[in-house]
Amino acid sequence: MVFSVFAQPLKRKPQPKIKFPETKEIKIDSVVLSRFYPGVYGAPIVYNVLIYCKTKVNCGSKVKSDFLRVDSLWMDEKVGSAGLILNKSSNPLRKGQSFRIMSRIEFPTNKDMPNVEFQVNASVNPPIKHNGRAVFRYFIGGKKVYVVIPDVILGTTVYAP
Repeated sequence: MVFSVFAQPLKRKPQPKIKFPETKEIKIDSVVLSRFYPGVYGAPIVYNVLIYCKTKVNCGSKVKSDFLRVDSLWMDEKVGSAGLILNKSSNPLRKGQSFRIMSRIEFPTNKDMPNVEFQVNASVNPPIKHNGRAVFRYFIGGKKVYVVIPDVILGTTVYAP
């Protein structure tokens, strides 16, 4: 009988229980970080961050400023654009609806290669001081709200050939 070490399931360390923040408008259920390491010389390392949320109030009306808008996420001394992922039926968001926020952050691997990361109209430094892993910003009712994410759940890590 032949046994292969490749057939063994990958054992992950258990993730610590993380208390995610709430604001007046949203409650964060989880934040998952997936990392992609390129197999091509000079290609950037990519972090995809998915934030799973639920609304606590109606986030949309006939007034455009009442809609929830997300624009930036800061993590590991980089900034990435962020946006809402909605179903057609969930626009505008109503109280108690679940939705996701997705962000992509690129880390250059070679200083000599031109940087082709997504352009974001925000400084690399977060606009608020924090002790968490990341910060994201959203707008609602004409005001800016910053949310500090204490830590993330590690998702998939892909090493491209």
